[in-house]
Amino acid sequence: MNGHQGAVNQVDNGYKFINQLIKMMDMRSQIEEKYAKMLEDFSAKQRKVFDKTYENEQTKRAVMEMLLEANCTAAIHRAARNSLNTVKTLINSIQTRKLALSKCKLRCNEFSLR
Repeated sequence: MNGHQGAVNQVDNGYKFINQLIKMMDMRSQIEEKYAKMLEDFSAKQRKVFDKTYENEQTKRAVMEMLLEANCTAAIHRAARNSLNTVKTLINSIQTRKLALSKCKLRCNEFSLR
């Protein structure tokens, strides 16, 4: 049993690393979503303000293009969040399957040692 302790420690460290990675990806995903929402809210609020102004068309068009850019940037950050969530789900799925498989192998090994 002691000969396997190094392998057991390595597996435990791997699971800890994966769990930390999942937490980090979840935090980053939340940041991306929050930033995307802030940009969209900013754009919507400013659009209302500038729609009511009677500035010349060129200035108004420049402002509207900046607001469009904010919406496009929000979409990019939302896509980044979606990608992070997809990878996180995949990692969770793989981790769950591998854990179930390793438990099955441990049970098989217990029977073979008897």
